[in-house]
Amino acid sequence: PYALYRALARLGGPNALPPDVGEWFQRKRELEAGIQGPYGLNDSLAVTNWLLLGYFPAPPDDDGLGADYLQGAGGEPRHVPDRKLEVETGRGDKAKWMPYNAPDSKVNFYDVEHLGLEDGEVDAVLYAACWLKADANTEVELRVDTGDDWGRVYLDHEPLEEHEPSTWESGRNDGYKVKLEEGLHMLMIKMAGTLRPPGAGHAALFYLSVRVTDPGGSRPPGITVWN
Repeated sequence: PYALYRALARLGGPNALPPDVGEWFQRKRELEAGIQGPYGLNDSLAVTNWLLLGYFPAPPDDDGLGADYLQGAGGEPRHVPDRKLEVETGRGDKAKWMPYNAPDSKVNFYDVEHLGLEDGEVDAVLYAACWLKADANTEVELRVDTGDDWGRVYLDHEPLEEHEPSTWESGRNDGYKVKLEEGLHMLMIKMAGTLRPPGAGHAALFYLSVRVTDPGGSRPPGITVWN
């Protein structure tokens, strides 16, 4: 568990950890030393500065969450975004983590050119990541909206919860209640959905929105965003 590793590292440094964990922890610190920021939450308290990776084709009979598309890069729970890393997509090419600044509270993945979403219908998986930095120990809510698509949320390398699309509809008011200790916290969300271009009576919807609030729904003090 990452929380235990972090506590041990604080007490005795990387040498207090098992060798493989210590190497991973050191590499994580090196990568996090190069992240960019700080950025603020927007007026709606949403994260707009992200790193995005994808897309990966998913089997049509799968919800997209079963396969670990980062298996060759440490696996989802241990993965730390690295802008220099190239990941095989399964489409005959490779993808990199690329920064994206959303113009509003939602990241509309159709608008992100480097993701290479196709015009035709396709089952796809992609990843979004950022870091939340707390100036002090702070209780927050992560209010996540993915419309009618599947998702898995990792905070500090631990999966918080997995949701079916019906429970992630727009307008959901509750969120993940977590305590952020002083320092950096990596947030990664795995998105999976069937992409359909606009037409035939429907809109093209494949998006992510994450709002960070205090327990009362207001702006949390001392929280910044990094990517």
